[in-house]
Amino acid sequence: MYSRLKLAQKYLHYYLTAANGKGHGTHSPFVFDLIIHVLNDDRRYDDYDRIEGLRRRLKRDPRVLEIEDMGAGSALEAGRGAVGDAGTAAES
Repeated sequence: MYSRLKLAQKYLHYYLTAANGKGHGTHSPFVFDLIIHVLNDDRRYDDYDRIEGLRRRLKRDPRVLEIEDMGAGSALEAGRGAVGDAGTAAES
């Protein structure tokens, strides 16, 4: 077993040298194209500002949503919640 220091060194080396974030080593052509053309696309589009404005407006919405758990969700998610709380998990 490695010491904590050695594990930290190994992780740091991996983090700095791993190339999967650029799509290398991805076998699926669809996933590779998704990584290259969507996730790694740093261009700015006008639609991003419109979507962000809509997200901000929905986060301030005080209306309450009734959430019905159909059996596959978490017990913590079931019940009632504000419209603005619905997107909180998507931010993380």
